[in-house]
Amino acid sequence: MFVYKQDSPGCRFLKIFPPILAALALAFYPMAASAQAADETAKRFNYLPLVADGEGIQSTLLITNVADSSNQCSLVFLANQLDADDFETHAQVRLDGTGTTVDLPRSGSHVSIVSRDGRTLALDSATLDCAEPVVARVLITLSAGGALQTAATLPSAETGAKFSFPVIPRVGGNFLIAHNQHASGVNCGVELLDESGVVVAERSHAFPAGTTVVRNLAELVQVPPAFGGGSATVTCDRQIAATGLLAGAALSGLPPVVLSGESTAITPTAPDLVVDSASVSADTLETGQAFTLRATVRNTGDGQAGSTTLRWYRSADSTISPSDTQVGTDAVGALGALATSSESISLTAPSTAGAHYYGGCVDSVNGESGTGNNCSSGVRVTVSSATTNPPPVDGACVEVNDVVELGEGESCTITQALVDKYSLSSVSVNVGDTAMCSGGTARLGFFSGGTIQLNGLTIRCR
Repeated sequence: MFVYKQDSPGCRFLKIFPPILAALALAFYPMAASAQAADETAKRFNYLPLVADGEGIQSTLLITNVADSSNQCSLVFLANQLDADDFETHAQVRLDGTGTTVDLPRSGSHVSIVSRDGRTLALDSATLDCAEPVVARVLITLSAGGALQTAATLPSAETGAKFSFPVIPRVGGNFLIAHNQHASGVNCGVELLDESGVVVAERSHAFPAGTTVVRNLAELVQVPPAFGGGSATVTCDRQIAATGLLAGAALSGLPPVVLSGESTAITPTAPDLVVDSASVSADTLETGQAFTLRATVRNTGDGQAGSTTLRWYRSADSTISPSDTQVGTDAVGALGALATSSESISLTAPSTAGAHYYGGCVDSVNGESGTGNNCSSGVRVTVSSATTNPPPVDGACVEVNDVVELGEGESCTITQALVDKYSLSSVSVNVGDTAMCSGGTARLGFFSGGTIQLNGLTIRCR
């Protein structure tokens, strides 16, 4: 549930109601053809753009039967934020199992279903599937202190492949919503035209399958600073639902003109996957030491990239390629245009000392514009042989590379050389004290643990 909590309900919604609806009503705002007669908007299946209830905001579902006979509709809320219980009881609305049925007994029957104005704000959308055509609208109202502040009427959606809608930046913020009902992505081109019809900006966009995408106009095209108004045209390779909305001091729907209901051939957008330079948690390791390898998969294209696999490699040089030694894989989900996915894997350093390079290559996806950039550069890791201490000599502790290592049950005596080298007397360790390994735990006087570190000296079990 989308909930806002502030001290003054009336005041806060005067401020946030337009941007809320701009960002959310657009997600479901309907499409209507230009200059249509009222009855031509009637449809059997209606997509209701935004249904909101709570904290001064109420929705009224307005449904009129335009068929010549009785009619019946199934009402389904899509986001599970609202249901029939959030609306006032109506004689023509009844619960039928998990669904809601709306009865329209004769031609011209009208139903107004009013929400209850709950204590918290809930936002949803709905579909209305009817046996015969109906005209459907959603009326959104905002009240504060018992007085109506603003209202917006949102008609049901139409679909098409090419739309044109007005852009009026001097009045308020302009938004576009595109709902892709298909099982695969839809590619669209967006053009911004001035009042004389000259194209001043354009860009391509990919809308993922089964999603509703809300975009501010400035996110779609680069609006020139001096742009005073005009129109925007959206041309897609398949039909989608799309519309515009203007959010200023008041809220106003700007349903675009449907220029074409047919699929239109446009230059398709395409994904382009790259793997940003890899990194490691440590670049100096001992053989067999654990470390973490990380990289970011980025879709630098302007089309949707399907799910794929990132393959991790170890190489003898800084050039990473699929011919190198594969050391693991990670699944990468679908990525929209310019989206990224951070990936990582836990590894252990190889048994061979020396310089090694690590990186990743992402498998290409369908429609990718180029695959020559799918591998990262390599990050260098220097591996040295793990410190191995010999057993104590004549009972004295033997230190190699600042480490005293003991086998299980072994013990040794701290020498004057160790006391002097590591200033052990400053931590109350003296010549003749005994270090030992018992039960996998190192012990020296009152010090104990998996490892003991004293002024740069490490004492541990082998």
